[in-house]
Amino acid sequence: MKTYESVGETIYSFVHKSGLPVYVLRKKGFAKSYALFATDFGSINNVFTADGVKIKLPDGVAHFLEHKLFEEQEGNVFEKFSALGASANAYTSFDLTGYLFSATDHFYESLEVLIKFVQNPYFTEDNVQKEKGIIGQEIDMYRDDPAWNCFFGMLQGMYHTHPVRHDIAGSADSIAQIDKTLLYQCYNAYYAPKNMVLFLAGDVDPQKVQEIVDTVAVDRPSPNILFSLPEEPETVKDAEMEAEFMVAKPMFTLGFKEKPMEDAVYAEAVYDVLGTLIFGKSMPLYKQLYDALLVGDAYSFGYTAGHGYAFMQLDGESDDPIRVREMVVSHIEKMRAEGIKDTDFERVKKSVIGKALRQLDSVEQTANNFVPIFFRGGDYMSFCDTVRNLTLADVENVLRNGFGADRTVLSIIRPKGCKG
Repeated sequence: MKTYESVGETIYSFVHKSGLPVYVLRKKGFAKSYALFATDFGSINNVFTADGVKIKLPDGVAHFLEHKLFEEQEGNVFEKFSALGASANAYTSFDLTGYLFSATDHFYESLEVLIKFVQNPYFTEDNVQKEKGIIGQEIDMYRDDPAWNCFFGMLQGMYHTHPVRHDIAGSADSIAQIDKTLLYQCYNAYYAPKNMVLFLAGDVDPQKVQEIVDTVAVDRPSPNILFSLPEEPETVKDAEMEAEFMVAKPMFTLGFKEKPMEDAVYAEAVYDVLGTLIFGKSMPLYKQLYDALLVGDAYSFGYTAGHGYAFMQLDGESDDPIRVREMVVSHIEKMRAEGIKDTDFERVKKSVIGKALRQLDSVEQTANNFVPIFFRGGDYMSFCDTVRNLTLADVENVLRNGFGADRTVLSIIRPKGCKG
């Protein structure tokens, strides 16, 4: 048990004999509880060795595996959750695959279902072949999504070799190479308990959770996994990317390629504060862009980092994305020259902490913030303290060494027939 005095929360934790770490954030009085069972296996894990055997995967395997785990020999797992009144889902990101459910009743029964199905794969040549058609339709859907294409256009311009530049779901050609042998190979390597984490939040009894985990969790050998990434230059591959879609107004994603930091919590804290100081809607840059009629309400920013990659992105709609980039780069250069006002810095820190505290009132957001940071070796529950302890020098150091004009990528989606 660990209590975080500054945020008024307590985490109960234990490690199952299999090596599976389990964390429970007890939120007494909450009507809804949430569970996230995740593995440190995402779309970028496409080259690795397991017990000395090197394996190279086609794109989309982690996502394909996520889909297939919901199918059991006796039927679909969603039906079991539905019968218990629980809402279940799953997702695959660049770095992890997560299986989840939320419930207001029958939580412990649903937890048993979650643990059992994730640790009980059932792949056949027939059901794998059938899934290719379903995922192919999903890939086509994303291919027709302008926002998705704008985002991945930015990543493809930003990264030369890092697999983060590839679509999480893969392509029709890549998923055609997937078979049940490959799925079992990946499952046995990455779904070992020591490579996973179970996080629960809500009015949940930690002792009851431990009893269930001890009863249903599988204890099996964990292979020795070595995950490798290609060498990635600091430069961007292409400074501009363009495509045409059926949109009413041009969309853009402006990305800044940053150096990954070892301390995941510190990185999230310093980039959250600095990103808000640069791009926040209460800051001068947004007002300048808005007054110049270059952006509107469709305006957002965020920091993303994982194994071997990190970037800040600004998204919006604009009739002149090129001018947006020019004004953003000019504003950052001005901030470097003039420095950041101490009053702005302290105000933004309070704003970032306030947002984080509000998120702790959401069992879903807390779990979805905790788990990725856990896999990067950090403790998300220390985020607020980390923000409090940031100095102006910390933030200005990142501003000086990051956000380089030569490391920006502008991805534009223009209305069909308006390219160039």
